[in-house]
Amino acid sequence: ALGKKVENVDFNKTVVNVDIKKKLVTNADGSVYRYRNLINTIALPDFLELLNDCPIELKEITQNLDYLSMKLGLVVINHPIDTDIQRFYCAQDTISAHKIALNHNSSDYLRSLPKHGIMMEISEGPEKTLYRQDLKQWIADDLLKVGAIKSYDEIEHVEIRDVKYSYPVPTKTRKSEINQIKKWLVENDIHTLGRFGEWLYINSDKALKRGLDLGEELKKS
Repeated sequence: ALGKKVENVDFNKTVVNVDIKKKLVTNADGSVYRYRNLINTIALPDFLELLNDCPIELKEITQNLDYLSMKLGLVVINHPIDTDIQRFYCAQDTISAHKIALNHNSSDYLRSLPKHGIMMEISEGPEKTLYRQDLKQWIADDLLKVGAIKSYDEIEHVEIRDVKYSYPVPTKTRKSEINQIKKWLVENDIHTLGRFGEWLYINSDKALKRGLDLGEELKKS
């Protein structure tokens, strides 16, 4: 929706190389973009691998950046959600998701739609393993258990997506490591923003605001 209001936006491109000296971005389809200032939102470990002449010590620093991965369960139910609750937080190992988000309760417009979406954040790691293999059925069972639905017949579709970078972990050395990377990038006219562009626990509203602020700053330069 935001992209429709901005000219010259290309979607579905995969960056394969950034030439810092020539200021060129090359995509997998062979297309090349020239830039004056580059703003990155790719996760830093992956982004630095795309850069020509990136110091090896900076790439090594990114290996210290800790994060959590998760599976994302996306559920469509065939009617408006029956509750005003927006979030369920679940600490029990017997519940698949640590967070169940009913985002259609965020606005009157979304609540007015005939079908609603439910998002399930399912964390994985050394402290939480998934002991059921039938994840789609487990999700359905859990929605019934927490009262988000009243019967399985309400579920129209369930989709599972793997999210490698989901939550950045605020380690003791994170701030100094990110500042070191940012300093070198800015010296090369590259700015990095977003949850994993800055390795900072921010949501989309904060990320957008930081992008707008940077845009205003660069406009003046």
